[in-house]
Amino acid sequence: MDVEKVKAALDNSDTWLGSAKSNFRDGQYSAALYSLEMAAEIALKSVLLSINVNVPKVHDISSLVVKYAEENKKLNIIRENEKFIKEVFLDLLTYRNSAGYMFEYRKSENEFKKLVTEYLPKTEKLIDICRKTAH
Repeated sequence: MDVEKVKAALDNSDTWLGSAKSNFRDGQYSAALYSLEMAAEIALKSVLLSINVNVPKVHDISSLVVKYAEENKKLNIIRENEKFIKEVFLDLLTYRNSAGYMFEYRKSENEFKKLVTEYLPKTEKLIDICRKTAH
């Protein structure tokens, strides 16, 4: 395992999470939601890095993480939380598109505010699971 790379990925995830919180405080709810997805995605990629898997340059890595969780005892906590992780991450991926292209999806900032309010604690939990797994 490249410990430095795993740490860098987790730090990057924390940066995106911090951006989400800052954007939320500033009323930039679509940007906050986009940042939540990035935080979750990079946290999940840190898990793959921790077991020496080359991380693909795609956003939806949930099936890859689940596949390796089934094969690797180190990823027990991922396996135990598989349903939660997939549900939260796939929801965030879906919302990421509308957050990034809100002019096309015509969602209001108030709609994004509700989503961030719901998904911020879920994303924090997902990141915590990944952090425990990747170390």
